[in-house]
Amino acid sequence: MSLCIQDWLHNISWMMQGTIFSAIRGCDGTHREDPSKIVVRGLRTAVLLPAQDTGSFLANVPTWVELMEAMREVCLGPDHYPIHFLMHLAHAAEIIGYEHPDDSTRKCWKTFYQSLCRSFHMHPETRDEMHHRLADNPILVKEKMSLDNEIRLKAAYITTSCDYLQNLADVIRKGYTCIANFEEELRQAEQTIAELKRIIPDYSCAVRFRSIVQPPKGELGP
Repeated sequence: MSLCIQDWLHNISWMMQGTIFSAIRGCDGTHREDPSKIVVRGLRTAVLLPAQDTGSFLANVPTWVELMEAMREVCLGPDHYPIHFLMHLAHAAEIIGYEHPDDSTRKCWKTFYQSLCRSFHMHPETRDEMHHRLADNPILVKEKMSLDNEIRLKAAYITTSCDYLQNLADVIRKGYTCIANFEEELRQAEQTIAELKRIIPDYSCAVRFRSIVQPPKGELGP
């Protein structure tokens, strides 16, 4: 099954992935062209794959100039945004700014993260601090991966069983078709026999008649 996330997210921890996913929704109560909405669309572009070319979720991707200008406006006037939204956005920007494989994208989002931290008089985390805070529990991850493998194996077994049952159903269906064809041929044979019986009411009489008009072998004249 394909996923809608970009490949680079597979190389970061699950906690980092979840942190990013919590920020892909725009801020409620703001209009479509609010700078924060432009920033969130840029965030989606950095982490998701588009499913279609229409709509506003991933379409209308801002240019670098538009994105950086929107980031600047958010950092200059953050007071009218909910703090919950801004923290999700800041944490996601931090991860993209440290982990995205593209240099330009990484630099852009790191600058935005640091600027947003300064707007709230916060100390930006280093990359090592972020990795320490958002590290996965290896035991839980291993258990989850084992469970996922077990589910995949069971799904494969179910799929194989379904294929076998489908093939068996096809064989049975073909068998019923052959039986139906045989019944049709039998019905036609019975009709033929009935027609012959109508033409020759008594088969034994016909045999005796043939023995009369056709002498046995050896009695024929020269």
